[in-house]
Parts: sequence; structure tokens; C-alpha cells
Amino acid sequence: MTETAPQHLVLVGGGLQSALIAMAMADRDDVRITLLEQERTLGGDHTWCFFDSDLNDDGHALVAPLVGRRWAGYDVAFPGFQRTVPTTYNHVSGARLAQVVRAVFARRPTWRLRLGVAATRLSARHVVIDTGDVIAADLVVDATGPQLERRSMRQCGYQKFVGLEVRLTAPHGLQRPVVMDAAVAQEDGLRFFYLLPLDAHRVLVEDTRFSDGATLNAARLTLEVRSYIEARGWKVDEVIRQEQGVLPLPWVLPATVEPKENRGARCAAMPLRAGYRGGWFHPITGYSFGSAVRLALHIRRTAPHSQGPALALMRRRVRRQQWWLMLLNRALFRHYLPADRWILMARFYRRPLPVIERFYAMTMKPWHFARLVSGRPPAKMRLRPWSPPAGLLPISTPVLTAPSPTASVYRTTRQEASS
Repeated sequence: MTETAPQHLVLVGGGLQSALIAMAMADRDDVRITLLEQERTLGGDHTWCFFDSDLNDDGHALVAPLVGRRWAGYDVAFPGFQRTVPTTYNHVSGARLAQVVRAVFARRPTWRLRLGVAATRLSARHVVIDTGDVIAADLVVDATGPQLERRSMRQCGYQKFVGLEVRLTAPHGLQRPVVMDAAVAQEDGLRFFYLLPLDAHRVLVEDTRFSDGATLNAARLTLEVRSYIEARGWKVDEVIRQEQGVLPLPWVLPATVEPKENRGARCAAMPLRAGYRGGWFHPITGYSFGSAVRLALHIRRTAPHSQGPALALMRRRVRRQQWWLMLLNRALFRHYLPADRWILMARFYRRPLPVIERFYAMTMKPWHFARLVSGRPPAKMRLRPWSPPAGLLPISTPVLTAPSPTASVYRTTRQEASS
């Protein structure tokens, strides 16, 4: 009896999505995997976080080896309003992700982890790499992250951030993460600070803005983060690392997410697009952790025949959620002046816990959305949309490119950003 050769999956991109797929496939002997990553490290110097309510039992079982810290809730703060949300919050570091994935590949001698290799052309069953070699596959997954240009994202706002992970001279005293401290001066749109306590002395502090323009002044935001740290009475002993990024937050999905050639009969000629590039993200937050887990579990069940009716059904469900959420995005960016956007977020955090959890998990039912928008219109909401100055929205240069100290990079802090 002839033994069937293992099916070959090629994962392009060494971020969260590829890691989750490799972990999900670790118990399938009928599959071998090649993972291509153009950087020399896996996972990068990044942080991911997610809520317990984002995942089902299978999802929690998959990501359990990655979780380094858990908190029983998180805090939010706005002018005149604070709340502790009792939803468990989880932390995943880039270093832990790299350690887990390397261990998975070490247990599978036929699998190949190729770092420092860039893919130049992809199709459903072939990848051309920078050496000119062609790698054949039964399934190619494009998890290279967002490759969107501003001309394809005209109807969107932007989430921009700069974060410093610091070690303090004394304990910071935080009992849980602060996902949104918006009780600060509002500038360049909705502005808030994000605090992630990693141990008694170590904390990640980010200045985040929901802005109309994509320009990121990293030096200015770095100074703002340091000023915020000083205002809390903390003294920095060491800056461990810095991260920064810009993400489009659309109220209409761009054509580049679902191009015409990726529909119908010609879908078979395209790789399976994952992460932000495939439209598997939360339009308001940029988070994609939950979607990345669900897609990895789908591929485990169906690979290599993953681009079929089950994937189409998943995509329709995600698009249905995104349609509701993009309505809120439009309200946030077009019916509020930049300095007033915090009002809508403060209203959101006054809603019942199931509404908040389903909002982040993108599992809202119509009545959950109704709870978000019911009642009197929030203060400062404008009935007629406003438009930012034209100079904020040039359309000739890329918004998201390969990570570099000065370039815009995809969001990886908190839930997301997954790619």
C-alpha cells in the first residue's frame, strides 16, 4: 500500500497568524509546513493582548502556550467617568511566541523555518522567493501583514501610537491594565494612554490617537509618553524598547482587501489572505487576534482545501460584523470633531458587559448593536458630517510599509494587530 505524501503548506510572514497556524497544525502528520519570514527573528519585538471573551474553548486551548500574563479585568478612564471591566485580559510577548513556534518546528523534522527569506510573488500553489527559487505548495497563506496604500483607503481614519516599555525605579502600583485613559488633553483626534503592567517595576506606556491623518510624529509622542510617566510620579530606570505604528480604520472596506480577482471561480488562483491584508480585523480597534485564531482553527480542520464554502461562510460573518462596526467608525470620524471623539467611547463603556465583550469579539447580534446606539444622541454629535482639511489626506504615498524606525507599521500591541 502506497503511503500518501504529506500536503505542503507555505506560510508567508512570521507574525502572529503564521505562528497560530503552525501551532494548530502541529498534531497533523499528513501536513508539512514551510514558514518564510523576511526578518531574522520571529514575532519581532512586539506585544499582543486579547480578552478571554474573544475566543471559544478551542481558541483558548490553542493559544494557552503563548500566554505569559493574565489579569482578572482592566480599567478605563474618561473625564468624569471611570470603570473596571471584569473581563480577563491576556498578554503574549514576541519572545514567547518565537520560543513556542521554534519548539513546534523542532518536533517536526520535515517542517522548514526559513528566516531572512522574502517572498516576491505569491499564488495559490507557488511562492517565488528573493533568490528566484520557486516553492510549490498545496496551500499558500499570505500573512505578510497590511500592504495598503492611502489611495485605496480614502474613507478611513487612522490609529497611531508610540509606546515605551520601561523599568521603573519603584513599583508602579497598577493592579491591572489600563486599556484606555482618555482623561488627558485631547489632541490630534481621540487621544488616550494605554498601560500594561508586565511586572511590579516594568510597564508598557502608549500614547494612542484616533486621527484623521496618517502622519506620525514619533519623536513628539515619545516626549508625551515620558511626560505622562512623570505626571504619574514614576521615575524611569531603563527604557527597554519602543514600538510605534499606524493603522487605517475604515468605514468602507477598500478594494485591496477583497479584489475582484479574489472572488468567484478565480479565487482558486489566489493565496489565502490572512490577517489585516485579508480583511480579518476589527474596523474600530484594528484588533485581529480573535480572527487570527479562528482562521488558524479553520485551516487546521480543512487544510489544504481551506478556500472553500466554510471559509466563504466565515468571511461573510466577519463582513456582516464589520458592516455594523464601520457605521460606528463613520460616526466617530465624521460626526464628531476630533476633540469630542472621547464622548462616544465614554458612552460605549457605560454599556452592559455582554455588549462590550461582543463588540471586541465581533460577535454582536442585532440587539447588541441596538444597545450601542439606543437612547438620546451623545453630546457634541453633529448631524451633518464634517471633513478634515484636504492636506491631512494625501493619496500618493504608502500608509503601511515594511517596519522600520520611521515607517508606519502594523499594530501589534493589545489584541491585534495580528498579521
